[in-house]
Amino acid sequence: MGNTYIVNIAIKGIIPSEAWWYIACEKCKRTATQDGSFHKCIKCGATQPETRYQLTVHGVDPSDLKKDYPITADFTFFGSVAKELIGVPALTLVASVQGRRDFMLTEIARLYGRQLIVKVNASRRSLQMSRISY
Repeated sequence: MGNTYIVNIAIKGIIPSEAWWYIACEKCKRTATQDGSFHKCIKCGATQPETRYQLTVHGVDPSDLKKDYPITADFTFFGSVAKELIGVPALTLVASVQGRRDFMLTEIARLYGRQLIVKVNASRRSLQMSRISY
């Protein structure tokens, strides 16, 4: 069991080393890997892929947004939640950069400074990981 928290954050930055999209299983939303000329889910075996957001950001207390070195926490927004933040379907943006994962688009960069109220669950297992992301 874990704990649930409601937190107010401001987006301090997008983590450039993290891909902002992935190929997912349409059924269970897990990663789908390329298997020959098609994609296959590593969890359920389905072969219907979809392009989904996986947007990881540095969040800070809104009062710390302008500080040079604030304490940050990483937050990952998937699928429809990230689409709501960005305002454009993932497939549209991925097509515009020809599938590059390392290219930061204006639509994503303009999230800087945006304030959000997020609900996070922190399990004991997740808090023991070397990199914690909510």
